[in-house]
Amino acid sequence: ILSLPEDFDLPDIQTRSPLLTRREAAAYLRLSEPTIHRLAASQTIARVKIGRRALYRREDLDRLIAQGARR
Repeated sequence: ILSLPEDFDLPDIQTRSPLLTRREAAAYLRLSEPTIHRLAASQTIARVKIGRRALYRREDLDRLIAQGARR
């Protein structure tokens, strides 16, 4: 079960940067953080590396949702 800190505001994700952290991407897709990591490792979704941080483009996540809806 995915548990987020009490101060984690999901609606706030939709108004911020187009780049999401793994935690934000997991909340956005309602998946676990390890699942996001596996999807990125298998190149199902792209990650943007900035220094040591891996970030995920909201548009890539939306594309993944759209592809899943077409199956």
